[in-house]
Amino acid sequence: MPDVARGLGGKALEMGRRYAEIARTYPKIGRYVHVYHPDMQGPMDICELLWGSELFLGLVDEPALVHECLELICETYVRF
Repeated sequence: MPDVARGLGGKALEMGRRYAEIARTYPKIGRYVHVYHPDMQGPMDICELLWGSELFLGLVDEPALVHECLELICETYVRF
């Protein structure tokens, strides 16, 4: 499983911490600027981005491998 605190994941988490600090320091900003869960897409979309469009052939030719890939993506998504 990839480390969710590295790369873009780490940058997103750090930005969330910064936004929370800004909201505490400046209450008017905290009242009017809302931070929410980003749209990270779903597991199938992430799998297709990693695998490529051949993923759809993989569903038929290598279903166990696709299932493994989707499980890892889901576990990583939940951890993030």
